[in-house]
Amino acid sequence: MNLILGSRTYLPLSDVDAESGPDHFCFGVSDVAVRAEQAGARRKPLETTRKTLLEMARAGGNVILFCARDAKTKQVTSGMGLLQTQLEAEDIPFRVVSSPFSGSICEMVTNLRNAVDATVKQIPGARKDVAMSKALGICFTVADKRDDMMAKLEAGKDFRVGDDELDARYLRWVSIYEELCKALTDAERMLV
Repeated sequence: MNLILGSRTYLPLSDVDAESGPDHFCFGVSDVAVRAEQAGARRKPLETTRKTLLEMARAGGNVILFCARDAKTKQVTSGMGLLQTQLEAEDIPFRVVSSPFSGSICEMVTNLRNAVDATVKQIPGARKDVAMSKALGICFTVADKRDDMMAKLEAGKDFRVGDDELDARYLRWVSIYEELCKALTDAERMLV
């Protein structure tokens, strides 16, 4: 049985699918938990004491932490860092799945998703206009980053093809580009 937890900003969420299923559990309200639940895991609240998680882990559950990096510190996000410390103090083994994306990309896409969600939830009026304006500002930032990634992809497409390290970097850039495109496509729902 897998016990799944994740950073609020973890991407790509498709990574969660392979670790989720009907005999697994996810904790909290992060996008990782929501994605795991959609893939069949049962969701439980994440108490401040982590009591349920710790009990299930001691009973033989495999703890899997989907970790993103903080955009400013470049370290694991503080919530996941504290959880790792608690699990280590309790001698509970865990496995970390690190986001292949930088903290700034993860944060940018998460901020856009949250801004779009806030816009969709508002009834028409002044508050919706303010929420829409904020979301559109983030859309422009994401679109600029997407265009930068496309320029990188164009510049690097023929550079030392066959070099494993450079090929892996190029594929990571492709994944980032695709994630930014998905985020912008998802943002269109606020216009309906």
